[in-house]
Amino acid sequence: MIETPRKYRDFLARFGGSNLYGEPNFILVWCESVMERIGVPPQMFGPYMRSWVLAEWSAPEEFGSPRDWDDKLMRQPFPSRGLYFPLQIFREDDGVTAAQLDTDNLNLDVLSRWIWNVLNHKCDSLRKRKTVIEDDRARKELAEVKRLADLLQDAYPPFGRADAVSYRGQDGARSALRARMEKIEKMMPYLRDFRKRIPKGVSVYGPD
Repeated sequence: MIETPRKYRDFLARFGGSNLYGEPNFILVWCESVMERIGVPPQMFGPYMRSWVLAEWSAPEEFGSPRDWDDKLMRQPFPSRGLYFPLQIFREDDGVTAAQLDTDNLNLDVLSRWIWNVLNHKCDSLRKRKTVIEDDRARKELAEVKRLADLLQDAYPPFGRADAVSYRGQDGARSALRARMEKIEKMMPYLRDFRKRIPKGVSVYGPD
């Protein structure tokens, strides 16, 4: 079993707060087998396997009466101290490969955005929560792409002419320019789709 690094445990406890038992409201776990206190029946645990999963604590009263609890189905007794329900499985951009810690798809900033949106959209459906989080991420990425494009426009000739200009001793500069351009080009379909889903005139620069 892979243990969650302390900096992630401490961050979640500090940022997400604790429940009435002094346990964190949010946990990040690496799932290799059916885990105790995870509110998913073992037969439905497949999608979470071998991945980092963010889960949120739910109080015991949310599960009704102990008389109605199915021990055989859940393979654990009634959750008198509550259960953790998965919120997000972290994958790479291909949607298959498990995201690793301290990468673009899984880091403390990503977790903070998830938790902030969960806490501020508690009454929303999981689908709506995910849409809010994805749109927030898209706004940040769009703002970063715009910033990079502005820097490139100020520092280099217009796109398409950079390779035609001689920069003696500046191969690194040309390589960096091409890398930035390729990154922007790769992100454009995603950003165009995002722009279609937000009203015209809405700024992509949200509050810090």
